[in-house]
Amino acid sequence: MTKLKLLLSVFSFVNTIVLTAQPYFQQEVNYNMQVRLDDIKHELFADIIIEYKNNSPQTLDVIYMHLWPNAYKDNTTALVKQQVENGDTKLYYAKDEERGYIDLLDFKVIPNPLNGNY
Repeated sequence: MTKLKLLLSVFSFVNTIVLTAQPYFQQEVNYNMQVRLDDIKHELFADIIIEYKNNSPQTLDVIYMHLWPNAYKDNTTALVKQQVENGDTKLYYAKDEERGYIDLLDFKVIPNPLNGNY
């Protein structure tokens, strides 16, 4: 009787896992970049198209895009504050021409523009 209870318990556990597991899916992301370097002004100009296909069963309400170069934009960013806390003030006192950042962002879910915080 004990073996039967153990067998039923294991079967019930495995059955619960199988029935509640979500099907496997893989997201798809494709990138197309057109970049131009102005080596006199030390500037990059780029058009980047990111095609993202959501294959999950859930709707995406938010997509986060981390713009790493904007961490160098001015002396109020989280990166600069952290460096100052660690005793490194080089970026805090950097001149504007020594900094980098991304501007002129235009996010769309084709063909509609997005309302975004950036």
